[in-house]
Amino acid sequence: MIGPADIEDMLMDYVSTDATHEASETQPSQMISWTWWLIPAASLAFEAQKVIQLRLFRLAWDWREG
Repeated sequence: MIGPADIEDMLMDYVSTDATHEASETQPSQMISWTWWLIPAASLAFEAQKVIQLRLFRLAWDWREG
């Protein structure tokens, strides 16, 4: 499973290669190839964050009511 550190590493790799090299003809295709799974991974992370927040809210609510 892809974690936040993996996504951060890929973004840093992309930024560093973009800054040090001129755009080549293969770069857009490389960007598209990892974008196709980066977008679902980011969406999944957002959904997981919502689930965690909801569970924490319910836990706090149950604790408050005793």
